[in-house]
Amino acid sequence: MLGHQAGFFLILACQRPDAKYLVDGIRDQFMFRAALGRMSDLGYTMMFGETDKDFFLKPIQGYDFVDTGIGVISEFYTPLVSKGYDFLGKIAQAYNEVSITKN
Repeated sequence: MLGHQAGFFLILACQRPDAKYLVDGIRDQFMFRAALGRMSDLGYTMMFGETDKDFFLKPIQGYDFVDTGIGVISEFYTPLVSKGYDFLGKIAQAYNEVSITKN
């Protein structure tokens, strides 16, 4: 919580978010959780805790689950991105457009 108050944020990506790697209840401090791809029931439990949500996977590419910090697990779709897409260039372009409109 002190890091959060100081403006520090952690983005963590892992294949298996279990207590072996994330000890002492650190998972409880994660406010945004996204489960990407096909996971086992144990994987969903490690990601979202004990829940009675039925994780029915639709046969749609990019179909995933997310908890945005309010305790409600929702479906969401990740966009398909073509190889060679310039993320940094698009971010810079958006930043420049916002900077121009503010001035």
